[in-house]
Amino acid sequence: MFYIQKIQLCISVVLLLNAVFILYRWSDTLNMFPYANEVLSPDTPAVKAIDLKYCGGPCRFLLPVTIIEQESKAQMHFRQIAFMAGLVNRTVVLPNVENARLGACLQHPFDFYYSTKWVDKNRQHFRAITMETFILWLEERRAHNKNTQHRDTSIERARAPNTHLMGRPHCLHSLMGSHQHPDRRLIMHETGRATLRIDYQEQIREFLLRENENIEVLSLSYDRRYPFIHDSHANVHIPYSEHTIQLADTLASDLGDYWAVHWRTETLRPATNLVPCAHTLATLLSSQSSFLLLTDYPHTFSEAAIQSAIRTNTTDPTEMYSASATFKLNSLTPYHHQAMAYLYSQIPVKVTSLQYATEKLTGTPPPQWTILSVSDADSRNDTGLLGILDKLLAMRATVFFAGTPNVCGRSSSFTTRIIDARKHAILKGAHISNTVRYFGLAP
Repeated sequence: MFYIQKIQLCISVVLLLNAVFILYRWSDTLNMFPYANEVLSPDTPAVKAIDLKYCGGPCRFLLPVTIIEQESKAQMHFRQIAFMAGLVNRTVVLPNVENARLGACLQHPFDFYYSTKWVDKNRQHFRAITMETFILWLEERRAHNKNTQHRDTSIERARAPNTHLMGRPHCLHSLMGSHQHPDRRLIMHETGRATLRIDYQEQIREFLLRENENIEVLSLSYDRRYPFIHDSHANVHIPYSEHTIQLADTLASDLGDYWAVHWRTETLRPATNLVPCAHTLATLLSSQSSFLLLTDYPHTFSEAAIQSAIRTNTTDPTEMYSASATFKLNSLTPYHHQAMAYLYSQIPVKVTSLQYATEKLTGTPPPQWTILSVSDADSRNDTGLLGILDKLLAMRATVFFAGTPNVCGRSSSFTTRIIDARKHAILKGAHISNTVRYFGLAP
């Protein structure tokens, strides 16, 4: 009898430890699964008809609310999310876009940046719905007093909790109604070694499936750095919108035979390298009459503003406008200004800019600093669209340069995307001379 009691006690301890492990791993912020065994009231015929109209049956959505990082990496993360939606039998909602970000509560529709042909091409892997259509689904159900079973989730790196990812209502909560299930987090170790991420796909799949069969909308906030989907189709870049490609083709035609340089200067250490790097670049480009600069340094500024910044180490925000969402004007050093001033003193430089930023400029740009203004109608004043346009122009350039990482520039997914596209173009017979040439300090 005593032996049986010991066995029962051991079983109880194992079950208790397992429950504690699940609680830690899934990390519900409220009580564990209070609706897990809830018997849901049957849908009315009208509500069933709405689901049939939008989903062909009961709807189950995965809604990307927030995707950390900017466009080049954010679209990689979204590809992971879309393919995972297919693995858990949910329809992914195409996120909105704005200023190089992807997420549910942004200003522009998905097809402002991307071609929806990508969705059609991958229908065997996942189902997708536009944000506009998803909102119509929510509104029609609300009109029939139907609350949506929904849960906020996040998939995060193992570090200090990113409290801004969840914990406050997002822009669509009011349309979903009051029937919200407890938030849930999946916190995972981050590693650049693919062999150590081999089981991440199954872990994430299990997280999204567990106790969620009655959840109609899983809202997802995502903060990871590396891919986890095994299917190689998820590695294929989402093509940019037909409108933006046409705009890039027009600008490239106007530029003629041009070279392009991506010079990322953000947090380059030591910053004293910038001026000698500018000397090297000016020498490399001295024979080229048409040169397009892609840089996180401001694209619009007056001659007086840059000379004042060199003297005072103070950047006037009314005379110089940031070209990067992450590289702020107060992070610029005198070396940044000296490097750009030297560059345009030696060779003619062309940069793109949004129309509104060009029109706000009150002073006169330097004589050899030509601003190619992109109209408000084409850009919608969106810095992300300008970054995509720069990327497409660099893909089309006859010759492409980039700063040597940790010497004259920074490693960047932006640069990698350009290099990959140029490799592919050369294989298809495009008339371009190289994939990339790096510039560094003079020997």
